[in-house]
Amino acid sequence: MHMKLLAFVLGGAFAGLAGAIYGHYLSFVSVDDFNMNKSLIILCMVALGGMDNALGVTLGAVILTLIDEKLRELADYGMFFYGIILVAVLLLRPQGILPRRMRKYQLLATEKLRRVFGMQAETAKASEGKLD
Repeated sequence: MHMKLLAFVLGGAFAGLAGAIYGHYLSFVSVDDFNMNKSLIILCMVALGGMDNALGVTLGAVILTLIDEKLRELADYGMFFYGIILVAVLLLRPQGILPRRMRKYQLLATEKLRRVFGMQAETAKASEGKLD
């Protein structure tokens, strides 16, 4: 539970910081700045790259941004292309371009987290899915 709370707090802090920087950049923030299209674009970036891998999500964002820039003259059909990409990725490669890293690295990270945060044995087993 402690790790989930920490992840939630850190995610919220980074999202808040990003929102503050974006608001400063725009000088004025309104509801019209955030619509369904932006949510769909972010969903496509995450699905394309792979939800379990930050590097994959970054790669998905770079690829979709480059596609968006190359197809700027077809701006009216942008969401159509994003929809096609999203459906194709979900059907053909649901794990994304870069799937989850090797199990070896997960075990190493779990062991480091146990040492740093002093997790108890039961909690460590539950986080690995080995709870009896």
